[in-house]
Amino acid sequence: MSEAAAIAIITKCINKTKHVLLIYRNTEPYKNYWALPGGKINFKEAAKDAVIREIREEVDLDFEPILYYTYYERIPDKNIDGDVYVYEGNAKGEPRLSKNEITKFGWFSIQNSTKMNLAFSHNEILNNYLKNKKRSFQK
Repeated sequence: MSEAAAIAIITKCINKTKHVLLIYRNTEPYKNYWALPGGKINFKEAAKDAVIREIREEVDLDFEPILYYTYYERIPDKNIDGDVYVYEGNAKGEPRLSKNEITKFGWFSIQNSTKMNLAFSHNEILNNYLKNKKRSFQK
């Protein structure tokens, strides 16, 4: 099934170390896995609008996307195939659970999060983010 998704890399500095917000999924696919927040893009919805909506629905934050890039994700055993719009940006407020699709959230150092077994292709996405964080992204 070919679908598009939009996800967010939301970071904050904790004890002088950059941390990323991860959510713990309560739905399939990848139930009981940590993941970057985000979700499917609705029909005729812009990717930027989708990521703002998903972040508000999942963790009740006002997300301001700044930079993005597109990542092609293909996971045959989960029947996942499509573009993922990855947004980096700022969030206002403190996260809180606002949807039953997730059971918890946490701030993890980016270095440690890349060593976790994350949902979808989020390990690869975070590794690419670390590798290219100084690169100019599309606006």
